[in-house]
Amino acid sequence: MSRLHSVDLAVAGVPVRVTSDARAVCDAAALRHPAPALPFVNGCLLEVRTTRAAGTRTAQPVWLDVDADHVTVTAPWLSASLDLAGAVATVELDDARLGEPAVRRILFEGVIYSLLRRKDRHPIHAAAILLDDRALLLSGRSGVGKSTLAYVAARAGMHVLADDASKVQLAPALRVWGDGSPARIHLLESARRDFAELRDAPADWVTPAGIHKITVPLVAHDGWRPSASVARVCLLTRDTAHSSLRRASPDEIERAIMDAPEAVYDREPAQRARVAAALAAPGGWHFALPGSPEDALPALTRMFAEMS
Repeated sequence: MSRLHSVDLAVAGVPVRVTSDARAVCDAAALRHPAPALPFVNGCLLEVRTTRAAGTRTAQPVWLDVDADHVTVTAPWLSASLDLAGAVATVELDDARLGEPAVRRILFEGVIYSLLRRKDRHPIHAAAILLDDRALLLSGRSGVGKSTLAYVAARAGMHVLADDASKVQLAPALRVWGDGSPARIHLLESARRDFAELRDAPADWVTPAGIHKITVPLVAHDGWRPSASVARVCLLTRDTAHSSLRRASPDEIERAIMDAPEAVYDREPAQRARVAAALAAPGGWHFALPGSPEDALPALTRMFAEMS
């Protein structure tokens, strides 16, 4: 019988335990989520068993909601069963695929994040910039510039909780999380033209749509924290000719969150509605992004000042 390996993690402030017959699985999980571990109490469990599977290497996994509490993920090289109510996922994986970034994302992001939803960590498609205990959530359609603006903020000395998916906790009070570890920002290859330090960076991250992006891992420095208790939403659009910043009403923000494209696939629509209402209550901003990313910094500074 193979020896069972185990590692305890903290993901968005929730204890997560990963067990596997392959040490490489646990090592990869700890590398992806390096925040100090939490005692495994009321946490999420990911069990991974490795095997050898035949089949095409290009087949994409299929996610299926069996019922309100159960999800399956299948591919020729992976089979997963998620018990959302029990916060347990069991996975059988072709060990030849573990080294692939896309496969690790399925395990250590897709599967784990699905379990976290029932732990009061609801995902919102927004980047989150952090200053002290305040989070500015950048919400907008894919490609509008959320990640680029987050990277500009990081270069200017601000902190980034998340570049694409923020997680919102409601009880006992509102709190916005990233992964609980310093964010990884994913930028389009065109970012090489705007940022000299990225000119030789490989496009090592591929979206489900096949778009190649550059991964920029950030590091924690003075003032970084894994979450924020004050949050406001900024609704982003792009208008290179007429950059502008104006107030957004609670109704506009709530409607934007509830009508976002990903809302159709939200497994917890009632919780999404509660999250939208909580984030929208204090109001926020509309911001039309300028052509040059650095030109957005004064607007970011202004929004944070108005949150004080």
